[in-house]
Amino acid sequence: MKIFFICIISIFLYAKDNGVERLQFSKKMFEVMNKNGYVDLLIKRAVNEEISQNPILSLNPQKAKEFSNRYLSFKSLKPDLIHIFAKELSVDEMKAWTNFCKSKAGQKILLKLPRLINVSSYIAQKKIQSHYKELVDTIMK
Repeated sequence: MKIFFICIISIFLYAKDNGVERLQFSKKMFEVMNKNGYVDLLIKRAVNEEISQNPILSLNPQKAKEFSNRYLSFKSLKPDLIHIFAKELSVDEMKAWTNFCKSKAGQKILLKLPRLINVSSYIAQKKIQSHYKELVDTIMK
């Protein structure tokens, strides 16, 4: 009987070490984040920002949106996202993020996050462009 309990405890610890608990919390975290369809909304906003800033995509925005709906929906990304977040974040971090996402401020930030990221990227690209010659000169030396 003692060996049985040791085996059960070992299996539980092994499962925990292999990230089962992290995967469970990651899945729960995404359920909270997408409670009101926010993750799909985030993706759509990010795609719209990209279309507006990318001359090639802006040639046919409808086709770009259809493509993103097919390959970038929350449903299609969710399994990979759950694994990535479970790998990168601890259970405590996921619990904290989940609790924040449940708050009014968290919901507001989730809605604004794609725009904030895109604007930040745009600023960084402009900064790089304005100093591109310096970068090339430095690399060539």
